[in-house]
Amino acid sequence: MGKTGTTGKTGQPPWAKRILKLLEQAKVKDPDLVRFGAYSHKYKLSPPASEETIQKFEEQEGIRLPEEYRDFLLFVGNGGAGPYYGLYGVKTQEKELHDSHGSRLYRVQEEPVIYPKMSDEDWNRVADPEGRRKGEEVHPYVGVLPIGSQGCTLMTGIMLAGPYRGQVVYYDEDFCGQPFFVREQGFLKWYERWLREVIAGYNDEEIGFGLNIDGTPSQLMDLYEQTEDPEEKIEIIDSFYKFETLPGKQKTYFKKPVPRNPTWKCG
Repeated sequence: MGKTGTTGKTGQPPWAKRILKLLEQAKVKDPDLVRFGAYSHKYKLSPPASEETIQKFEEQEGIRLPEEYRDFLLFVGNGGAGPYYGLYGVKTQEKELHDSHGSRLYRVQEEPVIYPKMSDEDWNRVADPEGRRKGEEVHPYVGVLPIGSQGCTLMTGIMLAGPYRGQVVYYDEDFCGQPFFVREQGFLKWYERWLREVIAGYNDEEIGFGLNIDGTPSQLMDLYEQTEDPEEKIEIIDSFYKFETLPGKQKTYFKKPVPRNPTWKCG
């Protein structure tokens, strides 16, 4: 049995059926396709890819897809409905990885050089702004497979190797900012969270899906009370913007004065 609970490649596993059921509920929740990107994918998935299709892609690119993402393509859908403008299928990924002459645009076989919460120094080292000004090519996203677009140059990718293999990362092809690693450790938790938030009617227009902390108002309030980290507290408060309205308990709680931390300094 694999990591995602499969029992072989002959039938659809329970987790895949659960995702498809959640997708139907999300479609019902947003019939007018008003959620960001929904008009593009319309909550529809392409038919699952065959094992042969996936193997051919992996051999062609010299990679092995992370198991959860690979199983999603195999058992759920080969692209379509997903966060932002949806997920790429294998054929679209092939086009993203190569230019019109067949030259590689992404060095997916190499070890990644990005990681969560990089220092400015490390980011500037791999993004090499000075080299770009001189017209030199830079490749900070080696080891990252693009799996979807967020619009303009903003992309969704998945890590192919290293300690963060299988984790979803958001990045800018114009290198305008550091990459953002979502908190979910695997592809399926990230995807299911998106479905849950669509069904719950959460608003992702303010800060974008996956950029905030997962949880209900009650869960986030409990998390706020438990942490002593000022940055974590700010991130938790920012995460409340995804709720259209707050229950009375949370409204009352956050009207209380926030204790001043003597270590905090204004810019």
